[in-house]
Amino acid sequence: MDVLKPPIVNIGGRLYRKNPLSQTNQSWNEAEEDEVPYVEDDIACDDGPCGLDDIKHTEKGYEIKMDVPSGFYGLIIGKKGETKRRIETETNAKIFVPKGQQEEEITINSEARKNVIAARDRIALLVESARQRQPFTHFLSIPLVTPETKEAVQQFKSDVLSSCSESEGLDETMFQKPEHLHLTLGTLVLMNKHEVEKATILLHKCKTDIISAILQNQPLELSISGLEYMNDDPAQVDVLYCNVQPTDNSNKLQLLADSLVEQFVSEGLMQRQYDRVKIHGTLINSLFNKEPDGEKGNWDKGRGKGYRKEQKKRKSFNARSILEIFSDYNFSTCHLDEIHISVKGSNSENQFYRNEGFISLQ
Repeated sequence: MDVLKPPIVNIGGRLYRKNPLSQTNQSWNEAEEDEVPYVEDDIACDDGPCGLDDIKHTEKGYEIKMDVPSGFYGLIIGKKGETKRRIETETNAKIFVPKGQQEEEITINSEARKNVIAARDRIALLVESARQRQPFTHFLSIPLVTPETKEAVQQFKSDVLSSCSESEGLDETMFQKPEHLHLTLGTLVLMNKHEVEKATILLHKCKTDIISAILQNQPLELSISGLEYMNDDPAQVDVLYCNVQPTDNSNKLQLLADSLVEQFVSEGLMQRQYDRVKIHGTLINSLFNKEPDGEKGNWDKGRGKGYRKEQKKRKSFNARSILEIFSDYNFSTCHLDEIHISVKGSNSENQFYRNEGFISLQ
């Protein structure tokens, strides 16, 4: 984090500068209580309008209700309630956290409107910081699973194992399953049904507002061919992937991917990882032999919901021979038919990842 250019966080439709915290390797449920994220207040309003329509004026003052996944309640309360009490003291507001897990809505009360806003912002930044350290739960994907591509991926595996079996570090379990070939546009942390619904609504909105303008109601045919790798040294490769580009040589696929990610980032549903989406279909991943399809984590249920132990270091493989022999491998073509909100770890032997929302572009 650049202290001179702190991240901008969107809370309730307004932008805030997020001050840096001390570096830590702890997970959010192990964080020290004095590390409550602070957001520099960009709202200069006492009891005047701030564009926050969700604040209600009651007989006792002001009230706001926040949709917060129950998985973050322990973080907001803190050890023996210390974090919650500190926020209440510093903002002069009262915070009510549900005891059960059915009602995922936190209530904040105060006599002054600005106190409600201050407490809401502190909680929102606390949740946002914790969310960034959570393993992703869903991913925005474009399936590439026509009968032709599945057959080609299976044939590619057979050809590589037949011709390059002596390649150091290469193992047959590293290959992508033909039923799972896809483009990942971005990853999401969706902690409850409300957040899944919000992501699905946004995806449908993007179809109307963005995708239709890019595709102009015309089908987009994609060529899947050629090999690339993500390391500097072809003898030490972690991921080998196929190139995916429109057959008309346009930039429609890149524009569509970047525009979708931009919308999901602006709505706080996705973290920006790169300036542009890397368009690629993973064929071989060195993590696949440790965690099937790279989608399953090493979980420790005793450490709380969402906690993940440190993963084992991946082992690279030598891809020199594969690149020399199969650099122009053709995996056929397919059309951009659907975009999914896929569920992490939901893969099966003969089906694509389960989705909790999708749009059809046919």
